[in-house]
Amino acid sequence: MDPSRVEAFYARALTTYEKQNFNETEALLHEIIALDPAHAGAHRLFGLLHQRLGRNEDALTSFERALELTPNDVASWNDRAALLFRLNRFGEALECLDKLLAIAPEHAETLVNKGAALHKLERLDEAVTCFDRALAIAPRHASALYNRGTSLLKLGQVERALETFDLALVVEPDNVLMLNNRGAVLRPHFGTRSQ
Repeated sequence: MDPSRVEAFYARALTTYEKQNFNETEALLHEIIALDPAHAGAHRLFGLLHQRLGRNEDALTSFERALELTPNDVASWNDRAALLFRLNRFGEALECLDKLLAIAPEHAETLVNKGAALHKLERLDEAVTCFDRALAIAPRHASALYNRGTSLLKLGQVERALETFDLALVVEPDNVLMLNNRGAVLRPHFGTRSQ
């Protein structure tokens, strides 16, 4: 095996993937893995490709193989967790996110994703704690603010939710989701306009 040849194929596979030439990407990935079955990057890229093509179980298998080869790869853990979340497999996503936080405990985006998974599992107090931890690292993290407000609202903590949505709107004043949620908090106090 010529490592420079494998890396040339891998660089080309990345380019074809970015250009959405998925047939060529897939052919290149098969060739890379035939030459170097332990090429973690190729397995991760295969996971992303499978996911784009709707082959979610194959994507998970590819991410798992990449993680067997490079167990501390933040990107592969994140990709796997994100796919599990989209598949509504929140408990499994949470396990991935916990492993990812063991590697990178101060990663704000991972804390937000963990909070979102906890929210979906109705573990709202824990979700708020995750969002608070993310905001301690990145105080202007709009997604952390939005999700914190949503969890607080579901907990019935209307004033805290409103304060959080107001902070989120300072960060992203045109964010429609945040505007809608803020409106949902205020609507019961002002009623709706009749047409």
